[in-house]
Amino acid sequence: MLIVIQIGNSGMFLIGKLGKPTFIGSASIIFMALICASITRANDDVQNVFAAFEFICLEQIRNPSQRPKLLGYLGAIELPTQQADMFLAPQKGRAWMVTSTNDHTNEFVVSLTDTTVCTVSAPKTDGASTLKLFESHTRNKKISEEKRGSQSERAYAVSHDDQFHDGDAHALVMITTSPLFNGEGIILSALPEALLAREGKSALDWPK
Repeated sequence: MLIVIQIGNSGMFLIGKLGKPTFIGSASIIFMALICASITRANDDVQNVFAAFEFICLEQIRNPSQRPKLLGYLGAIELPTQQADMFLAPQKGRAWMVTSTNDHTNEFVVSLTDTTVCTVSAPKTDGASTLKLFESHTRNKKISEEKRGSQSERAYAVSHDDQFHDGDAHALVMITTSPLFNGEGIILSALPEALLAREGKSALDWPK
């Protein structure tokens, strides 16, 4: 399990803010602290973006109501409705800006729709490297890949260990990249299995 942090004191603030073990679990808190220290030292934007997606979107597939609380612990800044709509339209929801370096050179947005879709939009992060990290560090099965103009959109069935409930949590993950601007920019979205079922989508072949 990974966690995204705002470089500086945010990692230690998160651990202190949580205090006693909460729904995250004491072992998870310790592991989060180690990852926070690692990411701080590496100052690696790719790791930060993937960590945000894994911890906020995948770890909380069955606990979507916890996501705003976690973003608050991380020091993310909630965007005004008009700005948030740029990342959400045509859906409704909320969005937060996360800064992953002291000098604000890499900022990305985590958006949460009212239908529980979780998205990380990172326009300044190397798309190919982030995609590679996702493919090598998640249990995924590629479903499709489609070109849309200069963009490539990939779909994956993803299974994720659920420490809060029995069995795996599942999500359809959509990833968009582009070779323009030296390959900078990536969008990662997680659509939970429950949402797919509500919309009448066929069950996916989830990886074991």
